Amino acid sequence: KTNQLLGSWVAIISKLKFKKKLIIRTGYDLVEFTKKNNKSIFKILVYSLLTKLSLRFCDLYLVSSMSDMSLIQGMSKKFRRKVHLRPNWVEISKKNSFHKRKENFAVSVGRLEKQKNFSQLISFLENSNLNIDIYGAGTMKSKLLNEAKIKNVKLNIYKPIPNKELLNKLKNYKFFISTSLFEGNPKAILEAMASGCVVLTKKNKNIEEIIKDDFNGIFIDNRDNLLNVLENLENDPIKWSELSANSIETIESNYLLENIVHEEQSDYQKLSGTNDS
Repeated sequence: KTNQLLGSWVAIISKLKFKKKLIIRTGYDLVEFTKKNNKSIFKILVYSLLTKLSLRFCDLYLVSSMSDMSLIQGMSKKFRRKVHLRPNWVEISKKNSFHKRKENFAVSVGRLEKQKNFSQLISFLENSNLNIDIYGAGTMKSKLLNEAKIKNVKLNIYKPIPNKELLNKLKNYKFFISTSLFEGNPKAILEAMASGCVVLTKKNKNIEEIIKDDFNGIFIDNRDNLLNVLENLENDPIKWSELSANSIETIESNYLLENIVHEEQSDYQKLSGTNDS
C-alpha cells in the first residue's frame, strides 16, 4: 500500500515484479492541486499519466472525498470499480466546555503557503480584538507576521507539533478558522471538530462534504460576516454548544479511527480472499 500518488511508480514496479496486490491511497487529487497551484503543463501531464497508470495497475484506488472519487472514476469507466472512498480519520479528544476555553482567541492550522490563504484571514481580522494562533511552517511566515503588524492583528505563529499534542491544544479554543483556497479531505478541520471547536470556513467542494452550514460549522464570505459570527457566538454559549456537539457527532459518525480501521481491514481481506474478522 502507498499513501500518496508521488512514488506510486515504485509500488507499481514492485507489484509487477513480485506479483502482489496493490492499494493506492491519495489524500487529495494531485492533478487538480497542481492546476490550482498554477504549476507547469509538464507537471500536470506527468501527474495525469501517473494517475492513469496507478489506476490501471492497482487493485484498489482509495480516495478521501466524494469529489476526488468522481474525478478519478471519470478518468476510466473500465477501472472505476477500483475506486473507493476512505476519508481521513481522527480521534475524539477530551472535550472542554464553552467557559473553559480561551476568550477572544481563535486557531488555525496549515502550511504557511499561498493555498492556505492566511493573508485573507489577516485582512478579515484587521483592527479586531481577536487573537489568532496559527500552527504551521512555510515560506510565508515573515510575510504574514509583517502583514499582521501593519493591519494591527494579534497573530501568533507556532511551529507544527505532534498530532496528540495538537488535539490537546485545540480543545482550548472555541473557534477554528479556515480561509484556505482549496482542500482535499482537510484533516486539520476534522481534528478541530473532534476537539469541539466551532469551525468557520470558506466554501469549497470538499469542505462542503463535511460542513453543513449553521449545523456543525459556519461558512464565511467576508470580513463583516466573520466578525459578526464570532461576536454572536461569543455571546451565545448555547448556540456555540449546539454547533460544537454537532461537530463531534459528525466525527463520531463518519471519521472515527475505529471505523476507518474496520474498512481498511475489510479492504485487505477482500484482496487476500479471506473473510476473517
